[in-house]
Amino acid sequence: MLGLGCPKHASAKIATPRGFVPKLRDQLRILWRTQRYTPHAFAAHPKLKAEQIERISQAMVRIGEDPEGRRLLSSLGFKNGLIQAKDAGWDDVRRLQLEKIQPLQ
Repeated sequence: MLGLGCPKHASAKIATPRGFVPKLRDQLRILWRTQRYTPHAFAAHPKLKAEQIERISQAMVRIGEDPEGRRLLSSLGFKNGLIQAKDAGWDDVRRLQLEKIQPLQ
């Protein structure tokens, strides 16, 4: 499985990768803060070979090593590039047991 994470990246934003839409942001207030959770997993299709996954993963990490790549990632809200993750890095999210949440009707 290809796992890439984004270290110290803020939570998902509304409408634009650079932050909340100003008019909307001014109407929001924080009701509750959670602990930080591992964000932004990239997954690979199971039909990909391990060497393909590794090459793609390394290429994605290297994007942040290039000035133009860092600019591109920053414009998408990835301020610290991408890192290769380990499966155990998502244990915090697994403990939430999101599969038990019933969908809204």
